[in-house]
Amino acid sequence: MTTTHFTGVAEDGVADATVTTVDFSQAIWRKSSRSGNGGNCVEVAVVGDTIGVRDSKRPADGILAFGSREWRAFIMGVKDGEFDSAS
Repeated sequence: MTTTHFTGVAEDGVADATVTTVDFSQAIWRKSSRSGNGGNCVEVAVVGDTIGVRDSKRPADGILAFGSREWRAFIMGVKDGEFDSAS
């Protein structure tokens, strides 16, 4: 499966015009060892500088693709609690 990746947003809020098509057909997909059998899992694969994310139950439904900079920002946000639910 191939997916099209649109690279980031510039500081002025204008979308960057860089578009990359990435072939994930030979990618090695992995999911967390903590995901269990509940079915609410995502899988992640790396192809070059692009990180793909897909639903493990429905892998043919599509892939979200992120550049390495976007992916690092997401991971830092997770680690910093940016996406934690308000209690």
